[in-house]
Amino acid sequence: MTPNAAVDAIERDPLIPSGPGDAFSAYGVIGLPFRSGHVLALLRRAASLGPSYTSIWHRDPVDRWTFYSTVAPDCSCARYFGARVHRNVLTPINLEWIAP
Repeated sequence: MTPNAAVDAIERDPLIPSGPGDAFSAYGVIGLPFRSGHVLALLRRAASLGPSYTSIWHRDPVDRWTFYSTVAPDCSCARYFGARVHRNVLTPINLEWIAP
């Protein structure tokens, strides 16, 4: 199965585990470091606590985190980072697979 096919399957039918607490079904690129000291991450999630969302995380070389997300910070990954979040940006994010 190609990564694109796997993502298509997750998008069609996200399996969110049942039980108490927050539950998620997700895919992404977690922690892509660059020589410059910047780090990027991408997460696409279906969640029990609200709508599905896309989030891009950026850590700059001095350890400041910025979260770009399609949902409010209290419903996204940013809520787990607390005081380490320097900035939250609510914005549309479009993902496009150009190859399998």
